[in-house]
Amino acid sequence: LNETLIDGTMIIKNSKNTIWQNGNLTINGDYSLINSTLRMNGTSYDGSLGILVNTTGNMIIRDNSNITNGQNITNKYFFIVSFGSNFSMNYSSLSFAGWADVFGQRGLDINTTVKEFRGNTIANNYRGVVLYADNNSIENNTFLNNSDIGIYIYSKNNTINKNLVMYSGIGVRLIDLTATNNTLSNNTIFKNGNGILLQSGNNNLDSNNITYSSNLGIYTISLSELIQNVVIYNNIIEHNTGGGIGQAVSGYSGLLNSLIKKNMINNNSIGIYARSLFVNNLFQDNIMNNTPWDISFDDGSSSTN
Repeated sequence: LNETLIDGTMIIKNSKNTIWQNGNLTINGDYSLINSTLRMNGTSYDGSLGILVNTTGNMIIRDNSNITNGQNITNKYFFIVSFGSNFSMNYSSLSFAGWADVFGQRGLDINTTVKEFRGNTIANNYRGVVLYADNNSIENNTFLNNSDIGIYIYSKNNTINKNLVMYSGIGVRLIDLTATNNTLSNNTIFKNGNGILLQSGNNNLDSNNITYSSNLGIYTISLSELIQNVVIYNNIIEHNTGGGIGQAVSGYSGLLNSLIKKNMINNNSIGIYARSLFVNNLFQDNIMNNTPWDISFDDGSSSTN
């Protein structure tokens, strides 16, 4: 394999030819891909090669660049951005990264706060983007056909705004305990298995369109404690086959001390499915029209506005 180690500076700009990467790309210095195509040409097995941005590295991807897999379209590559590195990606495409739910194999694994991440198309990966570091802004991107999850959040204080997330197993997942104080706003989350899987508290869901999920629009479950202090405000939650807002049947799947206000929750199989741990929440000024029930409680009772 032809390994590439960047210790100095490499700028690939307006390349008329595709760049074929036949070994690992390891970035310790500065690497810029500008209006160019990079193909990760693994030929033997998933993860046989990939991209590693080390702590001292700086990677810039911009201006209609494209990173994808190689001649064997079934082989996937790893893409790891290390803590302390600098990384930005704007108006470019990434596809066919990641293949399993293991660190370093999930897709674009970002362990640092990104400089910018805007206007990209992230498609056909195992997971679109995985955020392990705090204080990221992910804005105006399209996440399409990522087989497991579109956006996976392990961290705090992130802003997820004006993205389109379609055709994934889960649109956006906020993982247990660690993903707090995040804001998801003005996103279109359309035709996923579950729209948003919420596993941690102190998060804001504001002005999103969460529609046509094959299961639930917003799905709550935690393996260790109740989910508290969530604001679900001004969202459109409609046409979700399994229900608008619901809870798992196992684990600490309740919602506590949260606000559900001014949402349009319509044309779901059930508007809100509330189990026994769904307590002390404020419902205010929601518009609900669902068949057969607007709210179904764990004890078997139901309510229709």
